[in-house]
Amino acid sequence: MNSFKYIEQAEEYFKLNEYLKAIECLDNVINTNDSIKEAYFLKGRCLESISKIKEAVEMYDRAIEKNHIGAHNIKGFLRSDKPDSRILFERALELNSNPMNAQDFFNKGDSLQGLGKHQEAINSYERAIQLNPNHADSYNNKGFNI
Repeated sequence: MNSFKYIEQAEEYFKLNEYLKAIECLDNVINTNDSIKEAYFLKGRCLESISKIKEAVEMYDRAIEKNHIGAHNIKGFLRSDKPDSRILFERALELNSNPMNAQDFFNKGDSLQGLGKHQEAINSYERAIQLNPNHADSYNNKGFNI
Protein backbone atom coordinates (compact mmCIF):
# COMPACT_ATOMS: atom_id res chain seq x y z
CA MET A 1 0.00 0.00 0.00
CA ASN A 2 1.40 3.45 -0.86
CA SER A 3 1.75 6.29 1.64
CA PHE A 4 -1.38 8.15 0.59
CA LYS A 5 -3.51 5.00 0.90
CA TYR A 6 -2.20 4.57 4.45
CA ILE A 7 -3.11 8.19 5.22
CA GLU A 8 -6.62 7.69 3.81
CA GLN A 9 -6.99 4.55 5.93
CA ALA A 10 -5.71 6.42 9.00
CA GLU A 11 -8.24 9.21 8.39
CA GLU A 12 -11.03 6.63 8.31
CA TYR A 13 -9.81 5.07 11.56
CA PHE A 14 -9.58 8.56 13.09
CA LYS A 15 -13.21 9.28 12.17
CA LEU A 16 -14.19 6.00 13.84
CA ASN A 17 -12.20 6.90 16.99
CA GLU A 18 -9.88 3.96 16.36
CA TYR A 19 -6.79 6.00 17.13
CA LEU A 20 -4.34 3.15 17.72
CA LYS A 21 -5.14 1.63 14.31
CA ALA A 22 -4.72 5.07 12.74
CA ILE A 23 -1.35 5.46 14.45
CA GLU A 24 -0.22 2.11 13.01
CA CYS A 25 -1.04 3.32 9.50
CA LEU A 26 0.70 6.62 10.08
CA ASP A 27 3.81 4.92 11.46
CA ASN A 28 3.97 2.95 8.20
CA VAL A 29 3.88 6.22 6.26
CA ILE A 30 6.52 7.88 8.44
CA ASN A 31 8.82 4.84 8.25
CA THR A 32 8.46 4.74 4.47
CA ASN A 33 8.50 8.47 3.65
CA ASP A 34 9.23 10.89 6.46
CA SER A 35 8.58 13.96 4.29
CA ILE A 36 4.77 13.68 4.32
CA LYS A 37 3.70 16.38 6.77
CA GLU A 38 0.08 15.18 6.93
CA ALA A 39 1.22 11.92 8.58
CA TYR A 40 2.82 13.80 11.48
CA PHE A 41 -0.16 16.12 11.83
CA LEU A 42 -2.73 13.32 11.89
CA LYS A 43 -0.60 11.25 14.27
CA GLY A 44 -0.53 14.29 16.55
CA ARG A 45 -4.33 14.49 16.40
CA CYS A 46 -4.60 10.78 17.28
CA LEU A 47 -2.18 11.09 20.18
CA GLU A 48 -3.98 14.16 21.46
CA SER A 49 -7.28 12.24 21.27
CA ILE A 50 -5.90 9.55 23.58
CA SER A 51 -4.51 12.19 25.97
CA LYS A 52 -0.86 11.72 25.04
CA ILE A 53 -0.31 15.46 24.83
CA LYS A 54 3.50 15.49 25.09
CA GLU A 55 3.80 12.99 22.21
CA ALA A 56 1.15 14.89 20.23
CA VAL A 57 3.12 18.13 20.56
CA GLU A 58 6.23 16.32 19.29
CA MET A 59 4.29 15.23 16.19
CA TYR A 60 2.90 18.74 15.70
CA ASP A 61 6.47 20.06 15.95
CA ARG A 62 7.55 17.64 13.20
CA ALA A 63 4.62 18.79 11.05
CA ILE A 64 5.49 22.43 11.76
CA GLU A 65 9.06 21.79 10.59
CA LYS A 66 7.46 20.83 7.29
CA ASN A 67 5.20 23.95 7.31
CA HIS A 68 1.89 22.21 8.00
CA ILE A 69 -0.60 25.05 8.56
CA GLY A 70 -3.01 23.07 10.72
CA ALA A 71 -0.19 21.98 13.04
CA HIS A 72 0.73 25.60 13.68
CA ASN A 73 -2.89 26.34 14.60
CA ILE A 74 -3.38 23.27 16.82
CA LYS A 75 -0.15 23.90 18.70
CA GLY A 76 -1.14 27.55 19.04
CA PHE A 77 -4.42 26.52 20.70
CA LEU A 78 -2.60 24.04 22.95
CA ARG A 79 -0.25 26.81 24.02
CA SER A 80 -2.87 29.56 24.21
CA ASP A 81 -1.58 30.55 27.64
CA LYS A 82 1.92 31.13 26.23
CA PRO A 83 3.16 34.25 24.40
CA ASP A 84 4.55 32.20 21.50
CA SER A 85 1.05 30.99 20.55
CA ARG A 86 0.54 34.27 18.68
CA ILE A 87 3.69 33.58 16.65
CA LEU A 88 2.31 30.16 15.69
CA PHE A 89 -1.01 31.65 14.52
CA GLU A 90 0.75 34.42 12.59
CA ARG A 91 3.03 31.90 10.87
CA ALA A 92 0.03 29.75 9.89
CA LEU A 93 -1.69 32.81 8.47
CA GLU A 94 1.45 33.72 6.53
CA LEU A 95 1.76 30.20 5.09
CA ASN A 96 -1.91 30.28 4.11
CA SER A 97 -1.85 33.71 2.45
CA ASN A 98 -3.69 32.49 -0.64
CA PRO A 99 -6.40 29.99 0.44
CA MET A 100 -7.73 27.90 -2.44
CA ASN A 101 -10.16 25.37 -0.96
CA ALA A 102 -12.46 24.74 1.99
CA GLN A 103 -9.71 23.29 4.19
CA ASP A 104 -7.46 26.29 3.49
CA PHE A 105 -10.23 28.70 4.48
CA PHE A 106 -10.95 26.61 7.58
CA ASN A 107 -7.26 26.78 8.56
CA LYS A 108 -7.23 30.52 7.88
CA GLY A 109 -10.27 30.86 10.16
CA ASP A 110 -8.45 28.96 12.89
CA SER A 111 -5.43 31.28 12.56
CA LEU A 112 -7.65 34.35 12.75
CA GLN A 113 -9.57 32.90 15.71
CA GLY A 114 -6.29 32.29 17.54
CA LEU A 115 -5.33 35.92 16.93
CA GLY A 116 -8.65 37.10 18.36
CA LYS A 117 -9.94 38.33 14.98
CA HIS A 118 -13.34 36.72 15.39
CA GLN A 119 -15.30 38.47 12.64
CA GLU A 120 -12.57 37.71 10.10
CA ALA A 121 -12.53 34.10 11.34
CA ILE A 122 -16.31 33.87 10.83
CA ASN A 123 -15.91 35.19 7.28
CA SER A 124 -13.25 32.58 6.55
CA TYR A 125 -15.38 29.74 7.96
CA GLU A 126 -18.32 30.99 5.87
CA ARG A 127 -16.15 30.85 2.75
CA ALA A 128 -15.13 27.28 3.64
CA ILE A 129 -18.81 26.35 3.98
CA GLN A 130 -19.59 27.94 0.60
CA LEU A 131 -16.87 25.86 -1.01
CA ASN A 132 -17.87 22.67 0.83
CA PRO A 133 -21.29 22.64 2.52
CA ASN A 134 -20.31 19.36 4.24
CA HIS A 135 -17.27 20.85 6.04
CA ALA A 136 -18.63 20.22 9.55
CA ASP A 137 -15.66 21.70 11.40
CA SER A 138 -16.30 25.06 9.74
CA TYR A 139 -19.86 25.12 11.07
CA ASN A 140 -18.59 24.27 14.56
CA ASN A 141 -15.87 26.89 14.59
CA LYS A 142 -18.13 29.54 13.07
CA GLY A 143 -20.60 28.92 15.89
CA PHE A 144 -17.83 29.17 18.45
CA ASN A 145 -16.91 32.64 17.16
CA ILE A 146 -20.42 34.11 17.03
